[in-house]
Amino acid sequence: MAQSVGHLASDSPNRLPAGARPAGRTAVAPTRPLGLSILALVAAAMGVALLLWAGASFGASDIAPGTGLAAAARVIGAGLVIAAGFELVLAYGTWAVRPWAWPLGVTVGIASIGLTLLSAGRASSRAHLLTLTVEVGMLWYLLSPRVHEMFEQNRDRKRS
Repeated sequence: MAQSVGHLASDSPNRLPAGARPAGRTAVAPTRPLGLSILALVAAAMGVALLLWAGASFGASDIAPGTGLAAAARVIGAGLVIAAGFELVLAYGTWAVRPWAWPLGVTVGIASIGLTLLSAGRASSRAHLLTLTVEVGMLWYLLSPRVHEMFEQNRDRKRS
């Protein structure tokens, strides 16, 4: 027993205090501000919402099958599914501050606004207004010079 206590006592100088890091390892500073975290979460939520919206376009019971309006609803629904996929990819890219996420976000933002405007009338006006407001807000945030510069700095950091 005394031997095991001695062993523990002799091992104690090699232990690090709580919260200390071994030599040679440095702490990685967070590179994503709160705004980008929120943007990533909102993009994920928008992706899910767009999938639900696409389901409403495909299963619209108030549109007679075989009409031009039904064909347009299918095209808009397909566009919403594609936009939802891009929103989910954007959520990942923004969360990880990937350089490709900025141009993707701008493109998806413009496309989503267009699809939301095209599908007006399929849901309540409040839902459309909320969706449109969120999409415009996301695009405005992405187009701010500070956010664009952050993605560009990350591009430069990845190369070196």
